[in-house]
Amino acid sequence: MASRSSELSRTFKIPRPIGEAAQVLFITLVSFLLLGVLWGVIHPTSELVVAAGGGADIAPGTEDASFRGFTYYVALTALGGIAVALWAFRTRMRGLLMMLWTTLAVLWGAVAAWAVGVSVAERLHADPLPEHPQAGDVFHILDAAGPSVGMVVAPALALIVYWMAATFADPEDFED
Repeated sequence: MASRSSELSRTFKIPRPIGEAAQVLFITLVSFLLLGVLWGVIHPTSELVVAAGGGADIAPGTEDASFRGFTYYVALTALGGIAVALWAFRTRMRGLLMMLWTTLAVLWGAVAAWAVGVSVAERLHADPLPEHPQAGDVFHILDAAGPSVGMVVAPALALIVYWMAATFADPEDFED
């Protein structure tokens, strides 16, 4: 029985390109999930002040909270995309397929960061609205702008950084 299990362990081996691609995906997703949590923690909110007539006004200085939150998201994921691209280029197999795979992994990471960040921000920052608010009450609302083009900034930068690093690398370092 012992010889059979040792025989099986010797015959099954994950091919190097698949293992390295899995590492890139894993590191990228973990990194971007952490960036999403960070983004959710620092996401600004708008303050809603209940007026005397029963209406509500946004407090001055908090009108641009959704735009600031969007710029934080773009900046954090862009830095993450650049870091992942440089890490993948320096430590993993080099080649066209790895460059494209890294770009795709960063895109998935950016999507994951958005989903986790919005969820964390809603749980941390949004105040529940009472049934009968009083004049002068202040509520924090989370108005997350849609990710739109911000979702592709990190993958585009990852692709450009990997490509630029490949441009200045020795051609013999590539394995594809």
